[in-house]
Amino acid sequence: MSKLYGFGSNGNGQLGLGHVEDTHKPTLCIGIPDHEVIIKISGGGNHSAVVTESGKVYFAGFSQLGENYMQYILKAPPEKQQAWTVYQERFSEIKWKDVACGWASTLLLSQEGKVYGVGSSRWNEIDGKKDNKEQELTEILIHEDIVSVSCGWRHAVALSNEGNVFGWGWGRHGQLGPSKVETDKKDIRSIQKIELPQKILQVACGHLYTIFRAEDGSVYGVGSNKYGQLDNEDNEVRIVEPRVVYRNSVYIDAGWHHTLSLGSVGELKASGRKDHGQITKSHLLQNIKQFCCGSEHTLAIQGDRLIGWGWNEHGNCATDKDFTDEPIVISTSTKIRAFGAGCATSWFAVIKRFYSMSTSPRILTVGTGAVGAIYSWRLAKSCEITAVCRSNFQNVLEKGFDINSAKFGQETFHPHKVVCTVSDSVTSVPFDYVLVTLKALPEVYNVADIISPAIKDENTAIVLIQNGLGVEEPIVERFPNNPIISIVAYIGTSQHEPGKITMLGNESLIVGKYLKAKRSSVKQQAKLVEYLKKGGVDVQEVDDIEKTRWQKLLWNASFSPICTLTGMNTNEVLENEEATKAVKALINEMVKVANAEGCDFDVEQQTETMIARTYATAKNYKPSMQLDKERGSPMEIEAILGNALKRAKTRGLSVPQLEMVHSIYIPLLFAQGLLGIGLVQLARSPVFLNKLTFSSLEYVALDL
Repeated sequence: MSKLYGFGSNGNGQLGLGHVEDTHKPTLCIGIPDHEVIIKISGGGNHSAVVTESGKVYFAGFSQLGENYMQYILKAPPEKQQAWTVYQERFSEIKWKDVACGWASTLLLSQEGKVYGVGSSRWNEIDGKKDNKEQELTEILIHEDIVSVSCGWRHAVALSNEGNVFGWGWGRHGQLGPSKVETDKKDIRSIQKIELPQKILQVACGHLYTIFRAEDGSVYGVGSNKYGQLDNEDNEVRIVEPRVVYRNSVYIDAGWHHTLSLGSVGELKASGRKDHGQITKSHLLQNIKQFCCGSEHTLAIQGDRLIGWGWNEHGNCATDKDFTDEPIVISTSTKIRAFGAGCATSWFAVIKRFYSMSTSPRILTVGTGAVGAIYSWRLAKSCEITAVCRSNFQNVLEKGFDINSAKFGQETFHPHKVVCTVSDSVTSVPFDYVLVTLKALPEVYNVADIISPAIKDENTAIVLIQNGLGVEEPIVERFPNNPIISIVAYIGTSQHEPGKITMLGNESLIVGKYLKAKRSSVKQQAKLVEYLKKGGVDVQEVDDIEKTRWQKLLWNASFSPICTLTGMNTNEVLENEEATKAVKALINEMVKVANAEGCDFDVEQQTETMIARTYATAKNYKPSMQLDKERGSPMEIEAILGNALKRAKTRGLSVPQLEMVHSIYIPLLFAQGLLGIGLVQLARSPVFLNKLTFSSLEYVALDL
């Protein structure tokens, strides 16, 4: 069940509270059934609209059907006005997925990707609509499937699934980019495509300007720059050609005169007007999960609390001050799933979630490359999958995954939803599982930061299918109250082209308890194993996953680095006496460290097992580390070698071979730009590893 709370300006019933008095205290809204799950809240000049997960839309406020109809309501007796001060369902003949409120108009987006409008259109806010029919729903014809809409004061934009942006309405300040046709002084425009340098993932309208987030994280802007909202260093007040405002953004929004951008690690950047606290002190804007802009204020989820700042004359920041330039805590509820802001108005929806994992569990896969694609495909037999894709996003979005598996067969797999970033996947409904299949690269990125936008509920289980040691530690530290499920995968699969997956031989997963986790994952693990088995996956459960990680590491920390450094595949390594000695020496040292960490491995048995397994299941095989080096991709050096070496040093163990192999990889990290600037060339020649001195292995660091 869900409940909506509103606060701020309410002179025309726009908060949906059943009266027309302002309030600075979050107050329960009236009219939306408790069973509806709210996914979007939008506020206009004197009205608001709410979309629910079931596809319904609810309106409140006198201007919901336009300015002319608002005048009719204002002349009505109070008892007849009251009906417009609570939320009422409208346009039930269509299922909706997005809504955006303008000053006295509203854009609605159907689940089929069609755009409709209702309300005033004096400035062509609803393209082609006549003012005398403002209360009627009108389709706005755009010949592409639309995924989101946004409204400014007198202009509107729509984003298509192809990454194109279309705009219409008032364009005098450049908010719709350069005009393609000659216009009069008012510059009122029909629908036109806004030309931008690259594919766009998100749009947001300010009062007289528009911003666009591109697929590489760049944020472009056009329109009014009177307050520096598009460029603090430029005195130009009108920007017509798209200009870069921010880079490395994962989410954007715009107020009337201030612009905000969220970075990948939760830092919020702002520019624009700040005379009423619209832009707060930057050091206070860390650990932000999500945010939204009102006309001159902002709401944000910071950690586990809802905060607000900016102009507050009507109480829309939940305080009695005129404005606040420092964040004020509005709510500490961990159940906030949606929030929105309008013209001095604010709302948030609190969801009471009944724990149930029996039907249609929702899984977010983060890092949907080869491994992620295979297991998402199998889980999709009983689960709803949202796949986060980066380099393969466009291919997967359009064509799905083309999978050829020796075990599971050949099929084109279309996830239920494909997104480019974790933030793009977030709705008001939490995921049951977040499945992480990213490479373990702690020196490149923090997995906890990446998945943070999706961890909105303590019942969301975080599942890690990653190589190496210590991958669970930053997750437990960041999300101590969430169930953690750790998995070791034995699978040979690769993505040789974007979206094209090949899987060789069989696969198996070992699922286990991470003993240092602070919360039990027994219930969630049991269900996940059930879903995996329904997809035909070979699953084993163990009591202590750490021992299993060490078991796999014996192979990964020996065969992987030797194959990578020599350029040999597994067969060539085993056919080479010195290379095989090097592998055995590394296994020996890894067993020593593992046993010091609580395992009870027999070194001879483990060595025989590793070599026999390689002959049986990994003939002529190139480990992923070797493939990464050949592609110039980051390698899992620290997770596989570095963390084991750290544990050895902590326990005072001598591991010279492991230490030397790890040190040889340091120049490779420099070459990849992970530890500095440089280039390394490794010359293979006929390489024979002589007592692990690697005497014939040449590596030369070249200054750039």
